[in-house]
Amino acid sequence: MYHSPATGTYYAFVTDRGHTDEYELSGATGTVTGRLARQLQLIPNATEGLVADDELARVYVAEEDIGGIWRFGAEPADATTGVRIDTTTEVGGHIVQYVKGLALAYAGGRGGFLVAASQGGDSFHVDDRGDNTWRGEFQIADGPLTDKVTAIDGIDVSSFALGPRFPFGVFVSQDDVNPGAAGDVRFAGFGSPSVLPARIWQLRGEALADATPRSAGISPLARRRCTHAPARRRGSGRRRFARGVLAAAVAQDYAAGQAPRADRRVAAALARGDLRPQRGEPRSAGGGAYVRRLHALLARVGYAS
Repeated sequence: MYHSPATGTYYAFVTDRGHTDEYELSGATGTVTGRLARQLQLIPNATEGLVADDELARVYVAEEDIGGIWRFGAEPADATTGVRIDTTTEVGGHIVQYVKGLALAYAGGRGGFLVAASQGGDSFHVDDRGDNTWRGEFQIADGPLTDKVTAIDGIDVSSFALGPRFPFGVFVSQDDVNPGAAGDVRFAGFGSPSVLPARIWQLRGEALADATPRSAGISPLARRRCTHAPARRRGSGRRRFARGVLAAAVAQDYAAGQAPRADRRVAAALARGDLRPQRGEPRSAGGGAYVRRLHALLARVGYAS
């Protein structure tokens, strides 16, 4: 589904076997009807995942086999040709085929992430929503109640607050293979509006059970590969990613009224070398300053009081 920011019109995109059609929707008769508005270029391989960006007026299509992720303009007057923003590993891209589900996590200032499921890699790839730069890869790993998420098809994400378990939104993934049981669905609560999921939940009957692995939902794969710096600055990139994960955990602590636990997290991060004090500050003061700045930021955006 796509809601045009230019005209307010609703459109539906449908894709299968490389064909992608856009239909203009209308409720003028009291029921929903669709009129074919255009057909996008034929993509060489089978297509399945699809998601539209209502703010940036884009639509993304997942191409299976030796494929990747295609981006098109979403307005009916836009060109019918698209560009691949990432490809599979056989042709130098990041994603192990097949590319399956796609989902968008919105953030303020036209920010956020595009998330793509890698069925062959049992993982999820994260691209910047704005310039589509590849930002990293994560997995939902083994936990105390569940096994690792594997053979993924569909995914979805919301970056809006959804109650105390999901104060920053939720990431949902289908899990196809479970030892001795049928596939199921996993829920991962976002740690903050700008980092990867931090807690994992499994739907058991009509209840959600905490299935967070010891790695807080982010596998070592993510810690190795989710850096925000080129290879020549890999060390500083790891520190920036560690700070993002720390910010997520501290945000959850503040939201739960656990400020002392947040202080302990920062002290441990300083001891590991994930943080650096401000110039002239002792290590302990640097940790306190970091917490104070983070708390002020969270208060401004409504995540802490």
